[in-house]
Amino acid sequence: MSKFDNLIKETQAALDKIVPGKVKVGVMFDEEINRHYITGESELRMTISYDYDPNLIRPAKSKLMKSLNVISENITDADLLISYYEQRAAHMMATDEEVLTFKGHPSQFKEGDGIKS
Repeated sequence: MSKFDNLIKETQAALDKIVPGKVKVGVMFDEEINRHYITGESELRMTISYDYDPNLIRPAKSKLMKSLNVISENITDADLLISYYEQRAAHMMATDEEVLTFKGHPSQFKEGDGIKS
């Protein structure tokens, strides 16, 4: 059993209440500096342009990407990881269409932003 199992379980439970099923909590070890980090793996819900139209004026295609967020150098600082996702909860729970039309930073997204009916 890993010495970090309880930390992972408690942090995962807290995040599942905020953004259910959207974040996978883990711990990674950096051999270069001999340190463990608490991590949260989630979808990076931002428009990423990877192909441009012939005039290079606007993206022709967009996609959503996955990202591993290393939040803290202090393995016990799960509160920082939780607060990171609390700020982005509305953005993470929005539809792909809302996210792709939103032009701001994920922490600034409020319920109802994005596509308007």
